[in-house]
Amino acid sequence: MDKRPILLAVGDFSEEHIDLAALCAQFGWALKQLPALDDLALSEGRTIAAGLIDASEDGGSYLRLACRRYPGIHWIACSRFGSPTPWADLERLGAFHFLYRPLRSAEFVHALGFVDAVLAQHQRLEAAVNASNAA
Repeated sequence: MDKRPILLAVGDFSEEHIDLAALCAQFGWALKQLPALDDLALSEGRTIAAGLIDASEDGGSYLRLACRRYPGIHWIACSRFGSPTPWADLERLGAFHFLYRPLRSAEFVHALGFVDAVLAQHQRLEAAVNASNAA
């Protein structure tokens, strides 16, 4: 069974012209596409590195729900140019990062790099706390 951390792509990302799975693999992650948040239980107990969610149409209410239900996930909100919900509003709703759709490879990798750096920092801090508690 594949034990790599996963990036959840919640919603329809089928029209993207980049290979999301190959870009996730650069970070040692697997891509798992889910049609809806309710299917998140299908993550099979694997570590969730980040979530990708489209916030174009609903003013961010789906993002708000995702952040409330799954607060430990670093959500990357996506929106089409001209979307009625600006980045600042999405950030207030809990988005870790923001990307315009259609997604571009370099921007997507940049966003994953931010998440990867935060996850690495969390691991270092957790290791330091564990070492301190063991001493």
